[in-house]
Amino acid sequence: MKKNKKTRNIRYGRILDLINMILFPILSILLVLFIHKYSDKYYLYAIGLFAFVFVVILLLFKIKGKIIENIRRVFLLLMVILLGLANFYTKDITSGYEAFASSMDNSETTIHYDVLTLKESTNNLQTLEDLDGYVIGFPTNGSTEATDKAKETLSSKLSDYGTLNYDNYMTMYSDYTQEYVDAIVVDQSQKANLPEDYRNLYEISNVVDTYSFTIKNNIKGNDIDITKEVFTVLVSASDQIEAPTSHSLSDTNMILIIDPVNHIIQTISIPRDSFIPNPAYGNVSDKLTHTGNDGVENTKVAIEKAFDIKIDFYVKVSFSSLIEIVDTLDGIPVNVLQPIVEQDEYRSFAEEDLIYLDAGQQTLNGKQALAYARHRHSYENQDLGRNQAQIEVMKGLVKRVLSPDGITKVDDVMKLMSNYVIMNFSESQLTSFVKQQVDNMPSWEFKSLSLDKGMQGSEPTASMPSVYSSVYYLSKSDIEKVNAMYHLMKERNRLSEFHFDLDDMYNEYSTYEESNDIVLAP
Repeated sequence: MKKNKKTRNIRYGRILDLINMILFPILSILLVLFIHKYSDKYYLYAIGLFAFVFVVILLLFKIKGKIIENIRRVFLLLMVILLGLANFYTKDITSGYEAFASSMDNSETTIHYDVLTLKESTNNLQTLEDLDGYVIGFPTNGSTEATDKAKETLSSKLSDYGTLNYDNYMTMYSDYTQEYVDAIVVDQSQKANLPEDYRNLYEISNVVDTYSFTIKNNIKGNDIDITKEVFTVLVSASDQIEAPTSHSLSDTNMILIIDPVNHIIQTISIPRDSFIPNPAYGNVSDKLTHTGNDGVENTKVAIEKAFDIKIDFYVKVSFSSLIEIVDTLDGIPVNVLQPIVEQDEYRSFAEEDLIYLDAGQQTLNGKQALAYARHRHSYENQDLGRNQAQIEVMKGLVKRVLSPDGITKVDDVMKLMSNYVIMNFSESQLTSFVKQQVDNMPSWEFKSLSLDKGMQGSEPTASMPSVYSSVYYLSKSDIEKVNAMYHLMKERNRLSEFHFDLDDMYNEYSTYEESNDIVLAP
């Protein structure tokens, strides 16, 4: 009886050894493949470590003896358990990043179109069927794919109609109200952002049909290696609490010029009231913040033309994300430049909702960080003061994320970003950049340029042409400064040469040529 029990124990032990010897290499390979996705350096270390452990286990099988056998069995079982836990937790830890990165290559947007006709018109067009034989205006400054789908849908419902394409909404609205075109197709996202002269557009119109189209977001950034080449990023943020896919005012506009080799991030904050041409309105001058009403791509093009530079990528953020991201990180270190009092995220004036911050280095929670990032009224120069505060908040975020404790929360931050942030990096670009950071763990240097040589003014704008609005005239020297820094960063080996001649400060490096399209400070 004892002999049979001993035989069974030996058999069960060998079966356990066999199972663990199968599981060990499988789990090791899975973990090595995971590590390889995020690090080349630690991937090689992992291969060496697991190969060494496997050889040790094989050698233990060569040594006879009950004690050695038990040690080997327990050691192998522990290794399998540890590898299993490692695979489970690494998958869980990176689920947020993978979901966020994947969404960049597979994100979709649903666009809703209305077909409008005037309630009171010469031809009395009151229904969709009435449009047979008439001309319909289409916007072409948005998604070409969605516009084409709208035309196809109308063609299936109307036997004959003419089309007129418009590269800006202002001209289309003008032609429509003057009956130069019989009907127009309008993206519903424009309804909340109608120019002042056309705020009553829907009141004077019939909505004779509505279409919804889901399209893949295929506006990609430049196809460059962001681990080796200097690249530029436009960070655009809205004060409004909404999804970043919505078209809304671009309240924060920051250019980042990033040198991944020398680990330098040059930040340039552009005043939100900068008076520059708006591509969506036929390049008529407008406040920079208004360009966001036609999408972040429109803001990107406006800044490129104003400063004669190329922006490789964009990141659009909803300010509402800042609260959750900062709180997920348990606060961020920020140097508050001066005492402020600001409303909460809902713009409440109630005393209990106001946020008070003292000057100095401190840890801000989410509500405090948002209040500091969008406060401007107590600064002597409102836009420039707010721009500097936003740079301080960005520095705090980066420092916190790259801290030992912050790194453990990156996955939770990524999960939030998938809801609040859109960008046009590809998944492969982002993964390569993350891999470089994990391998090298570099210390990044932040530098900043201030655009402070312009002046305040008052002008009618493209989106509000009938009233005078507060605007900021950029100076020629500020534009040259941005253009020069862009080219110097792009030509990395010349960065050490960057210097200023007070008589001719930026002309040596700037390629900017003054244009009549932009109104400059005198």
